[in-house]
Amino acid sequence: YNTADYERIDPLLGTNEDFSALCRAANARGMRVILDGVFSHTGNISRYFNADGRFPDRGAAQGEDSPYFEWYSFTHFPDRYECWWGDRSLPNVREETPSYRQYILGENGIVRRWLAAGASGWRLDVADELPDLFLEELFAAATAEKSDAVVLGEVWENAAMKEAYGRLRPYLHGRQMHSVMNYPLRDALVAFLTGRSTARTLADLLLSQRLNYPQPLYYALMNLTASHDVARTRSALALDFDPRSRTRAELAALEITDAMAARGAQLQVLAAAVQFWLPGIPSIYYGDEAGMQGLCDPFNRAPLQMCDTQMLQWYAQLTTLRHAHPALTRGEVAVFAPAGDVLCILRVIAGGRDAFGEEAEDEALLLIVNRAAHPVHCHAELTCPGAGLCEETRLAFVRSEYDCAAGCFDDTHIVLHDGVGAFGLPPHAAKIYRLENRHGTETGS
Repeated sequence: YNTADYERIDPLLGTNEDFSALCRAANARGMRVILDGVFSHTGNISRYFNADGRFPDRGAAQGEDSPYFEWYSFTHFPDRYECWWGDRSLPNVREETPSYRQYILGENGIVRRWLAAGASGWRLDVADELPDLFLEELFAAATAEKSDAVVLGEVWENAAMKEAYGRLRPYLHGRQMHSVMNYPLRDALVAFLTGRSTARTLADLLLSQRLNYPQPLYYALMNLTASHDVARTRSALALDFDPRSRTRAELAALEITDAMAARGAQLQVLAAAVQFWLPGIPSIYYGDEAGMQGLCDPFNRAPLQMCDTQMLQWYAQLTTLRHAHPALTRGEVAVFAPAGDVLCILRVIAGGRDAFGEEAEDEALLLIVNRAAHPVHCHAELTCPGAGLCEETRLAFVRSEYDCAAGCFDDTHIVLHDGVGAFGLPPHAAKIYRLENRHGTETGS
């Protein structure tokens, strides 16, 4: 994150031509490359600041005659300057400076240049530290270069109510970013699965996002359970406390026993199921699908290792299921908490139209998660109002008269009476069902 040169790939990784070749190869496989844009600060060892003079350019540290001098704020030249969270290696940039804005956002600027080179979008580091006007101009530049370019913001809090620098940020107005990283989901899901909150608390968070986020942003949420800034999924679920509350030295000394790791693995199965069942984009931090462990930075950055082939198969099953059922990508969502340890998520296409009003075949799929270490029996009322379905869809779902929940991965059949089913759940279980009408047409084959 200490950018040295916005115009050039780090020679350690290759050349600019290598980057374009990578993007072409990815596109040919139906994949897209999104760059991580760090625009609130640069490195002090960069062509722009050039603290040690290694670059031929006259950087800001070389004096006021540098073309980059006005990008930075010195309190005592050249050794004291505003920097990112007190880190002297990361001098802050004054984003309102016209020359900087032109360099990053202009017609031949950095944002457009890398999209033209093959990238398909930008993830914006510390988006809340970028001014609103800068964000709006970045969004405009990206979408002008590529109409389908995605701009995704790093926002850790509720994006609908995010305050930064004394003002409410307009992230949801459609002029600054397409969507955000869903850290509130990650934190609430870990808290639920580790017993620090109830299913009702998690359901309330999920319903709040459903009701407060505009639909385009909501269905493009980056639903993550781990990242380079937090503990890996399995490790976070192995602990009964948030590792972010400990120092790096304490984390280095912390031992995750085999029993703790086994518990984390059991709960990761549930976390992945919820992640794949919600509207948005399930985002897997490399290696999580292979069972890797690691606490907060830098312990979460080990090279990729294949640790758990069963976990890899589970992620593959969830991926296959999501691709096979439009309800899991374009259906509406309802959330229930029939017991303190149990969360239910229903995905529905009803009335012949999906959540975007496009024609689609009716189907309904249900996920039930039991986080408890003991069996749980509960009743789930799937047709009740106030769970997230718009009323038109809910009534169409009622008219479907589903009377059976059939297990997707086993031969379980649960009878439904007026939308209510009695479910018996094993310990630490994620049960997946497709709803059927045994007296009519089966859906979700």
